[in-house]
Amino acid sequence: MSALPRSPDSPPRTDPAWNEAHERVESYLRAHHIERPIVLSELTNAIISTAWRQAGAAPAEAPVTLALREADRTITDWFGRVLARGAVHSRRLSVRGRLALALADAPGRWPDAFLAPVDPPRELSDTMRAAFLRAGPPPQLYKMAAPTIPLGRVARLIDLGWDAIVRWPALRRGGQLLFAAALVALVFFAFR
Repeated sequence: MSALPRSPDSPPRTDPAWNEAHERVESYLRAHHIERPIVLSELTNAIISTAWRQAGAAPAEAPVTLALREADRTITDWFGRVLARGAVHSRRLSVRGRLALALADAPGRWPDAFLAPVDPPRELSDTMRAAFLRAGPPPQLYKMAAPTIPLGRVARLIDLGWDAIVRWPALRRGGQLLFAAALVALVFFAFR
């Protein structure tokens, strides 16, 4: 059995760095619920081929970095075609697209349309646009009364005593003298 010839648009089959990049891209696409093996393989190979062609312009970049960046760009471009038709791509589009993708179950319901180079079906676009999270009304401030917490009889007695001490300075002075006397007595009996 002869070895398959290598395409100039793809990395060498024995290069461990590009094999790892292939595995990572495949896992990344699986995370987006691409389950069909042939579709998964074709998309992965297309992304790796594009990253391989770009490797000459950035020789210091690791193949995994190039490949995953290309996978992210490919998915974001697809979200731009499906959701934002002509809008400027942004990180927000990428996040909202992934959320809409999951909520609409696009890879499960339209497995051949996800990341396809042709325009997606109108039903897919409409379903994903409807799945966008829309901002709600602006927040409104409400004032909430502090609740009364029942603490029992002991707490009421302490509160009454504290109010009396605050209202009558003579009672406060007497409490201070009583406290000082108790402290002196404690020291006296402790060191006797």
